[in-house]
Amino acid sequence: MTEKKTFSCSNSGCGKPFDAHQPDDIHTIASVEKKKGSIERIYKCPRKHKNKIYWSKQEISAL
Repeated sequence: MTEKKTFSCSNSGCGKPFDAHQPDDIHTIASVEKKKGSIERIYKCPRKHKNKIYWSKQEISAL
């Protein structure tokens, strides 16, 4: 089961919270900005406003 995170609606004047589940166990970092290799998902707040969330892989730095 993937984790859920709570976000605020990005629609001007709304700000209502909504839950978003990560798409899989690999793409765990959420952002409103698209990054290379990210997965785009669209979620709706309780007022039905569309919100884009981009899920990315966590980068592992070499030691």
